[in-house]
Parts: sequence; C-alpha cells; structure tokens
Amino acid sequence: TVNYKYLQNFGGHTAPVSLSWSPFPGTPPMLDRKKTMDEADRYASSGQVAKALNEYRKLHREYPEDLGFMNRIGDLCVQAGRLEDASAMFKLLAQKYHRNQEGKKAIALLKRVVKLLPGDKDVAGLLVEQLMASGASKEAAQVHFQLALHLEKLGDAEGALDLFAQG
Repeated sequence: TVNYKYLQNFGGHTAPVSLSWSPFPGTPPMLDRKKTMDEADRYASSGQVAKALNEYRKLHREYPEDLGFMNRIGDLCVQAGRLEDASAMFKLLAQKYHRNQEGKKAIALLKRVVKLLPGDKDVAGLLVEQLMASGASKEAAQVHFQLALHLEKLGDAEGALDLFAQG
C-alpha cells in the first residue's frame, strides 16, 4: 500500500488530499509499524502476552524479513509457556541467520532452544551442524552427549545409543 499526499485544485483553492493505493485490490493498507510496535510493547509490559503476540505476528506478516520481530515472537512464546511455538520460531530465525552468514547468532539461538526443549532431536541436530561448520567439533560432540543422556533419562535407550554412537 502506498499513501499519496498531494494538493488538489478545487475551483482555484488548493487543499491537501490523501489517497491510499494498494497493488493488490481488496487488501488492507499497510500497518503503521511504529504504532503497532508501541501497542505490542504496551501489551507485553502489562502482561497481556497473547495480545502482544497478536500484534507482533501482524508485524511479522507485514515485514517478514525483520528478524527482530521473529525473535520477539519467540521470546513472547517462551513467556507464555508455548515452548513448541517458540522453538519453531527460533529454528526459522536460526536458519535465516545461517543464510545471512551469521553463524554465531544461529548457534546462540539454537543453544537457547536446546535449553528450552532438551529432548528435541531436530534442534540438537541443527545445532550440531552449525557447530561443526564453525569448527567447534568438541562442542558438537557435547551436544550429542547431552541429548543422549536426556533421552536415556526419558527411557529412550535406543535413541540414546544411536547418539552415543554418533557423538
């Protein structure tokens, strides 16, 4: 959506006119980024996490490449106790960091997810890949070992043995 402001001549008098145009007819105009962020932050600071999440999701839909919005959504999901949703958002964010050649940020985020969901094999696998790519093979082996111990505690002896063999 593009907002146009111009002066229109009305019988010798000029008056400002504001028009909104959207490249996709029937779509609502773009969000006011600052206003929506302020509202989301106000909701978050007053403990209304669900409303804050709703506002940040709107922002993320409008600005999908803004990684800060993705991180904030993940943080709010953690705050709301929705660890699976947080994990999904953080995994997506880590992949974007990886594509942007920001491996250290991806590793830090994946470590956070491993702490939130220590039994998530997919996240542990992504973390191991990132660590190996960065040359931290000892730390990658530790991640395998920690996941194997966690699986053993959960009674998944076969999964634990597989990881012990890999690590």
